[in-house]
Amino acid sequence: MTQRPIEIVTLGFAHGRFDGSILPELERLVESGTISIVNAIVVRRNGPDEVEIEELEELTDDDAVTALDAVRAEA
Repeated sequence: MTQRPIEIVTLGFAHGRFDGSILPELERLVESGTISIVNAIVVRRNGPDEVEIEELEELTDDDAVTALDAVRAEA
């Protein structure tokens, strides 16, 4: 398998909450071969001085994020 150039894309969400509404478009882009999701990291602010960073595989308690992992698995 050849490695293509990798781009890093940062997505921000209103009020800092990923609600999954972008999933249909991500699924369409993955299925059409336009993009591949290699990995995803979720960064959340838990307070004024506290930031939580987790890889997608670690987030099993958030249904919207778990659905994003399913889209990534299709790649």
